Amino acid sequence: MIYINDLSNASKRVFLLLFADDSNLFFSVNDPNSLVKSMCHEMTYVVDWLKLNKLSLNLKKTHFIIFRRPRAKIILTEKLIVSNKTIGIVEHTKFLGVMIDQCLSFKKHIAYTKGKISRGVGVLYKCRRTLGNKIMKTLYNTFVYPYFIYCIEVWGNSCKTYYNHIITVHNRAIRLIVGAKKSYKTGTGARKYTSVSPIFKRLKLLDFHEIYVNCVQLLMYKFYHNMLPDIYQEMCVLTSSIHDKFTRQRENLSLPLIKKNPYFRTIRRTGVVMFNYFKTHIELGVSCSVYKYKLKNQILNCTNIWSKFDLFGECNN
Repeated sequence: MIYINDLSNASKRVFLLLFADDSNLFFSVNDPNSLVKSMCHEMTYVVDWLKLNKLSLNLKKTHFIIFRRPRAKIILTEKLIVSNKTIGIVEHTKFLGVMIDQCLSFKKHIAYTKGKISRGVGVLYKCRRTLGNKIMKTLYNTFVYPYFIYCIEVWGNSCKTYYNHIITVHNRAIRLIVGAKKSYKTGTGARKYTSVSPIFKRLKLLDFHEIYVNCVQLLMYKFYHNMLPDIYQEMCVLTSSIHDKFTRQRENLSLPLIKKNPYFRTIRRTGVVMFNYFKTHIELGVSCSVYKYKLKNQILNCTNIWSKFDLFGECNN
């Protein structure tokens, strides 16, 4: 990692994200063909840097993706050529464990996460007759819950139609922990679905929406205490830094003027809304572990706390 740390100096125009041997280059231009042409030129500097440092670029694992609006049509006439080989374009790619598509809808990642969670639910299903609730809850925290919290701050507020399937699988996992059936017969012979909300409360577990709220607010807590990398510092600003008037919202984060989806559901807005709400309910001057404990209790003790933020909705693309 130290050896390739100065790869970012190879080109002054592209933005590089380095993670061990998985490097990503980002470049922004309005015209797609100009984008590809400029990237060809910048990649020559990157290849020269690799040669000088006696490294080679694995062209078989190299590809590029053009991020665009959902309804935008892109016609490419230019080709991205690196070391006399054409680099293919893809519609989605895996970036540090997250499936990113060209429209940033995260539909692919949600489907990928559902598959991982389903395997964990399979483990719970096989153990349901032999293990008690306590051990089943431990298995849930091992095989199911980690896939929910991984980068949920990014993809957790996507379109409702995308993550509904995840919620269904999640509810099944919760029922398996306590041995509850999906539905039961009433005295009149009609079938009624078993509500999972009381089970979540009894087990002190968070549902899908609450997990998103919890993770986003923990990120905002770290942002407030400067515990995040420098790249996050421009994500939000305090109202007091915009004007010097002594108003009640002086210590709140300023809400960005975002009116259109999908930007309306990004963490730049949802994180600000949550921070301003929880700031009046939980003290910010405590340690991270204490804040995490208080935040979870606050969410568990409030019915449908996520509905207070108007976060989740239908696709509007």
